[in-house]
Amino acid sequence: MDQDYHSKKIFFDGIMANWVFCTMDNPEIQFELLNQIYNVLQVGSPFVLLINNPYATGIRFASIQSGEPNVNYKNGDPITLRLFRPG
Repeated sequence: MDQDYHSKKIFFDGIMANWVFCTMDNPEIQFELLNQIYNVLQVGSPFVLLINNPYATGIRFASIQSGEPNVNYKNGDPITLRLFRPG
């Protein structure tokens, strides 16, 4: 795309990421991407992250945790996502 979102102040009313973060092996790139999403997402708009492994919900990994331990989520329930910086 040839648009410069930051200089033109273009914002989005929602962003969805499907199988994006699980394919990145560098947490710093994950944080950079999240910062860019934050910069172009309208205040109060949703950021949806597809979770394709329900058995990983609530488990803390090196750089990410989706959901809380011992909580059974139903389809459509909001799930808190936490990202952890390395080190």
